[in-house]
Amino acid sequence: MRAFVWLFTTLLSLLIVVPSHAAEDKAKSSVDKSNAATNAAVVKKIAPEISEQSKRAADEGLHYLREHQAADGSWSNSVGITGLAVRAFLESHRGYNETDGPFIQKPIKFILSQVRENGAISESIQNENYNTAVAITALQATGNPDYQKVIKNGQDFLKKHQIDEGEEYTRDHRYYGGIGYGGDERPDLSNQYLALEALKATAVDPKDPVWEKALLFVNRSQNRSESNDQSWAANDGGFIYMPGNSP
Repeated sequence: MRAFVWLFTTLLSLLIVVPSHAAEDKAKSSVDKSNAATNAAVVKKIAPEISEQSKRAADEGLHYLREHQAADGSWSNSVGITGLAVRAFLESHRGYNETDGPFIQKPIKFILSQVRENGAISESIQNENYNTAVAITALQATGNPDYQKVIKNGQDFLKKHQIDEGEEYTRDHRYYGGIGYGGDERPDLSNQYLALEALKATAVDPKDPVWEKALLFVNRSQNRSESNDQSWAANDGGFIYMPGNSP
């Protein structure tokens, strides 16, 4: 259990540090050298010493992941954990990709080996939504067009999990627009967030109905009477786990 906690904590830390470098590098690449001073005033840059420290920390985290990778390329035999680890490598300042070797290729192969006929990507029927969301985000991060069919099927699986008229729910129901563990089981912001992050990362059309429905559920999960039509809504702006329930 302790090893799993260390692994998961490392992954979360890397996924916080890594995007900051991606944004920094993107900002640097867009700066016109002839007008660097002006651009520097617009683009916030990470202080050099902090940037180097965080890169060293990221390198140590990636090294830790390499040391704890299973022979089949997975981490904890979990699609979700493996997907997060793959993203940590692909989105790091090192710019890893599939050509860099088995430590990238094997976990992707593991993820693909868990693809199900219904579009889900999971090693078990538990947490299919979580696992599928993380998996298609990781596959998208490879930039490999060969995975687009798998990604599209994963998108469809996640959208099918959204509670709406298909499950005979009406718009006035507090569950409407939410995404949960599957079927008409209760939705929650945790499942909702991961699913929406995956759909956005994999470029689902902004006009797709999934977004408007999702926003309705999210609004009903915020303690803000201006946008929340639920009777319990007040105005501190905080969010709860699901409409009407904050365990």
